[in-house]
Amino acid sequence: MRRAGRVDGGPKIVLAAKPLSGQTAADVARARDAYRPDLAFLYSTPAYARQLEMLGLGDLAARLASHAKGENWEAMADCLDDDVMERLVPSGPHAELAAVLARWYDGRCDGLILDLPADPDDDPRMAEVIVAARDITTRRQVGAVVACEA
Repeated sequence: MRRAGRVDGGPKIVLAAKPLSGQTAADVARARDAYRPDLAFLYSTPAYARQLEMLGLGDLAARLASHAKGENWEAMADCLDDDVMERLVPSGPHAELAAVLARWYDGRCDGLILDLPADPDDDPRMAEVIVAARDITTRRQVGAVVACEA
């Protein structure tokens, strides 16, 4: 970046995190089950095969693609068991969500965008999560350089 005349560190990386959360572990499990079919469909596309391979889930990419080609939509969600979902999506009860987000994103980005909870009763807990998430170390604070592979 310095060779290009940039002294500001370049563009910031802000992620739209889509964590699965709820008041209780049972709420998180319900959110996970509801999101499973959508995520299975998303990861069945060839564009995401490399990401799954990088996570050691290359066989999953092939199974999902096979189900998609066969239009076996219902079987796709069954490919994403809870262990796989935990590797693909940050999740946890509201009380643990800030720590979960820190484990996933600490030092890897410059900011997070979080959706507001669907239930207004969850707003006070989400406000606490947002305050706590401000302590997540940014990539600039650790001097990280993010490289993109061609």
